[in-house]
Amino acid sequence: MKVSRIFFLIFFILTKTHLFGQLTLEYQSQDFPYYSTSGWFPFKKIGSNWEYRFYYVDSTKFQVYSAPYNGYVQYQYNFTQPEITAGGQIYSLGIDLTGDNIVEFYVISQYTTSSYPRQSIKILNIINNSILLELNSPNYYYSIPAIYDIDNDGTLEMIFVEYDIINAWRYRLIVYNTNVGTTIVQDNPIIGFDLKQNYPNPFNPNTTIEFKIPTNSNVRLEILNANGQLVKTLVNNELNPGIHKVEWNGTDNFNNKVSSGVYFYRLIQNENESSRKMILLK
Repeated sequence: MKVSRIFFLIFFILTKTHLFGQLTLEYQSQDFPYYSTSGWFPFKKIGSNWEYRFYYVDSTKFQVYSAPYNGYVQYQYNFTQPEITAGGQIYSLGIDLTGDNIVEFYVISQYTTSSYPRQSIKILNIINNSILLELNSPNYYYSIPAIYDIDNDGTLEMIFVEYDIINAWRYRLIVYNTNVGTTIVQDNPIIGFDLKQNYPNPFNPNTTIEFKIPTNSNVRLEILNANGQLVKTLVNNELNPGIHKVEWNGTDNFNNKVSSGVYFYRLIQNENESSRKMILLK
């Protein structure tokens, strides 16, 4: 009898261990085009928690599904042409500005038709595609928003940098009151691999290049001239996932100052690659 009990106990332990360690398929999405991006992000506030939703982004639109799995497209935003030029860059602000418990977004536009490429920013309510705030002027280049409680009054502020692209690239800080109480603000970018427009642009002598990578791997960030020739390698090593900022001082690989003109910067990580144009003025 003792032997039988011991045998049953061993069998029970081995069976339970096997079940606990076994992975079972829970969900498999439909096929998406290779040039698109999809995944999950915090979308709806339920009490103190965020409900995750499935999203899809391609070169022309951003979609939010009705559920984490097997939902339908509940909300869609179609990119304007300047937003398509910017690469369909839409990001979560990480907070609810309108009181409907739905997170708000900001969208980047890029204008390249004039002598001075510039960037504008739009704060978007995805529920009805209404614009809560838009910073768009032919004379200015706007940074992406930062959100925190500057004056410690318990209310979050939204901060922008406004660069003057006509008058020697002076800049000023602009602060908006969100009227939202202080909470933990999460930075939830929609696109995992992202190369932002450098700032300032045009520049002299320094400019900052910001990019985001989704995984830990080797990354290359290169500066090319208008003929596609390598000018300088700014990054060529393994980086952790997240947001990174690199400054270029207008020199080549031999530390020589380069001439004024149009340059390109290229970010490469595994199969991902993205390039943008910038202008050095002296």
